[in-house]
Amino acid sequence: MEALAWPRADATAVRMLGLPAEIAFLADHGVPPAELREAARLAERISVSPSRQVIASGLVTEEQFYRALAAELDLRFQPRAPSLQPGGDIAAILREGVAATHMRPGNPLRFAVAPPPGSALRRFLAAKPFGRSDIVMLTPSALATELRRSNAAVLAHRAAWTDEAGLRRFSARTGSNWLQKCLAGLLVGVLSWFGTLSPLATLTALGLALGPLFFGVVILRFAALAEKPVADLWQDHRWQIDDSRLPVYTVAVPIFGEEAVLDQLIKALAALDYPAAKLDIRILVEEIDWNLRRTLAARTLPPFMNVVIVPRGAPQTKPRALNVALAEARGELFTIFDAEDVPDPRQLRLAAARFLRSDAELVCLQAHLVIDNPGDSWISGCFALEYAGLFDVLNPGLLACGLPIMLGGTSNHFRGIR
Repeated sequence: MEALAWPRADATAVRMLGLPAEIAFLADHGVPPAELREAARLAERISVSPSRQVIASGLVTEEQFYRALAAELDLRFQPRAPSLQPGGDIAAILREGVAATHMRPGNPLRFAVAPPPGSALRRFLAAKPFGRSDIVMLTPSALATELRRSNAAVLAHRAAWTDEAGLRRFSARTGSNWLQKCLAGLLVGVLSWFGTLSPLATLTALGLALGPLFFGVVILRFAALAEKPVADLWQDHRWQIDDSRLPVYTVAVPIFGEEAVLDQLIKALAALDYPAAKLDIRILVEEIDWNLRRTLAARTLPPFMNVVIVPRGAPQTKPRALNVALAEARGELFTIFDAEDVPDPRQLRLAAARFLRSDAELVCLQAHLVIDNPGDSWISGCFALEYAGLFDVLNPGLLACGLPIMLGGTSNHFRGIR
């Protein structure tokens, strides 16, 4: 249980503060009015809701905020959610923060509420649900956790089968069609036949056929090497975007069995140079990864980081976990980090600036990746060399030539997801 440690302010003084309604009640529950005024001022400057700012800044914890809100409205508060009715539009429920509970004889409880900071909270306050016995107040984190639990089977299926709704023709799930299978079989048959009759001539013909392809790849790499280095956008163009223009950024971090680098990961994410109130960091953990779940439970995370338990299902893959995060993402921009990543603290700012300065045709960015342990072993040295060739030479050259670039599996930035 978390309670506010400050002494309560005088009720008359609270009414005269002129604070936004969504945080004014905190002054009557012990938060210093001067701190609330500063939070409201900063929220206005960076264009976020005051309620989100007071939580993201750590002025109060999420539980303290909603416990005080429940006390202000004379509602019951629970740190853990009651059993919820499954079904419904989960994303919409999370946006409004109202879910139906299981009805029980003799129990008047009908709704669990956890209006997220911002417009949903303001609408909830405007409804004036004072003293209602059929409502229990939760934190948004507790509501989201119980929604995932009560809808686990549906969420697991949707995350693994997002290509069902008219997208199957773009998916590899369907496999090859009959024409592709026939052509592949015919090619194998012809090569086998000629390889048996005249192996030397067949190998020579294959070499002549494939030679131009490999030669073209070599020429492409030499052309990329000849291109000028990509400009440092921070130093050459001063791409500094004011905090008020920065959009909300969702950062998805799928991890599995990564206890060894967990502290490094949390430190790297906490060091991101981005307004905390505009960060939506989701650490995605598989339901069956009990060791990692216990390790995370023992850590105190910043208020802008949330642990999302991915419902048990198959295939147990990174893309499936990312689909779970994508369904709940708050951000206008979305990026992916791996557990071992240590992103440049400015990476989100630079990506946001690039998107803001580009037209709608730009939907994806790839950050420059560097391997930081080339001296550990021969394999790690080869790995570092491969990444240096790709991200220092080939990708910049392809970009300069107006050709598609190759994406890595991490530090991809997307927009247009909302």
